[in-house]
Amino acid sequence: MKIITQRKNTHKFKIIGREKIAGLRLTGNEIKAIRNYQISISDAYVLPYKNELFLYKTSISPYRYASQFSQHDTTSQKPRKLLMKKKEIKHLITQIKTKHYNLIPLRVFINERGWAKTEIALVQTLRKYQVKKDIKDKEIKRKLQRKEYD
Repeated sequence: MKIITQRKNTHKFKIIGREKIAGLRLTGNEIKAIRNYQISISDAYVLPYKNELFLYKTSISPYRYASQFSQHDTTSQKPRKLLMKKKEIKHLITQIKTKHYNLIPLRVFINERGWAKTEIALVQTLRKYQVKKDIKDKEIKRKLQRKEYD
């Protein structure tokens, strides 16, 4: 199972719950590029539109072995539809609207059947002072651990 994770932006959010695993609607060259780890989800987020969920700001590099005529458009980071059951989508949309949470993808992976899946999580955006406090706490822990080994 091939996994692409997002670690860059996770310190800006408090993860409320790792909610669901959703499928991605992709073209043939996009899935081939994902299998070669040519995807970036560092700035990605999920938004609802007309009772459906879409993944925004994912960049998939072009598959290098495809012909020029069958390449997908990489300049516009088009939204990609998430494939989930209507009941799950409705639940997530109500969580977003009532509690002002956000949805972000934590990882993209290829399952046993060869399909691209993404794990999305409900998150709450942290304030700047909360982020700074977390960083300070981590630095203190590192210093204490270094002193124990010395």
